[in-house]
Order: sequence, then C-alpha cells, then structure tokens
Amino acid sequence: MATSCCSCNAADKCFGGKDEASASATCGKMRRYIAPELAPGTMPKLATSWCIPARSALRAQSERAAKLKESVFAKAVATNELPDGYAFVFREPSAFTAQLEEIAAFERKCCATFTWAVVTGNGTQELRVTGGDAKAEIGAGLRRLGWMQ
Repeated sequence: MATSCCSCNAADKCFGGKDEASASATCGKMRRYIAPELAPGTMPKLATSWCIPARSALRAQSERAAKLKESVFAKAVATNELPDGYAFVFREPSAFTAQLEEIAAFERKCCATFTWAVVTGNGTQELRVTGGDAKAEIGAGLRRLGWMQ
C-alpha cells in the first residue's frame, strides 16, 4: 500500500519504501488515517491518508464526499469504465472545469496513489481517476464515497 504525508505527499519515495512504522518514526508529520471498518483485506487505497487525525478526518471526508456528491457528481451524464479506472463525464458550462480541476488537485494530494485528471473537449469535461492495476480499489473507494453507483 502506498503512503503519503503532509509535507511531501510521497513517503514511499522519500523514505525509500520503508514500512509505515519506520516512515512514521522518520517524519513526525505522518499520522495514519483510520478508515471506517471494512472487511479484512478490503480497505480501498482511497481511504488511506497521513495528514489528518482519524476522528476529524472521518468527519471531514464524509462531509466533503456528501457535498461533492450533490454539487458535482450528481451532474455527471455518464460514468465510463476505463482499462485502469473510471471517467465521470459532464456537459456543463466551461466554468465548471475549474471546479473539476480543484477536485483533482485536492485528490492528488490526498490520494497520491491514483492519477486524477481533467480532460475537456467537444463540449464535455471528464474527471478521470486511474491507477494501473488498482481499478477494483478505485471503484470500491468511489462507491464508498457515494460518487459512483
């Protein structure tokens, strides 16, 4: 499982792939995010972070996910499956692209394991979430957040 931290967002690279205990001992800014209880072996990578203490992180993540579900993801006209992830398709005014860019930038910091990209063209915007062979984890995380059915 890849890890990240507040200061560099790439603990695996910074600490040479050390295990969590070694990385945490090296960097005082790293704190393990406690995800909601899931069946053993089913924790999606989207639920992994190092920046926010557990209780406030859960509350903040739930509030943010609910807000984005209503204000952004409800506007998706389609959710397309990609070979390595998913693309949410929107047909909104061009100003909406800035909102998608903000989401992608935030998620890149929080969920550095995956690639978050905004692609525009032909009157549409796409928010793409990809991650190599982690497609199942991406789908599980997006469903858990309520952003995808």
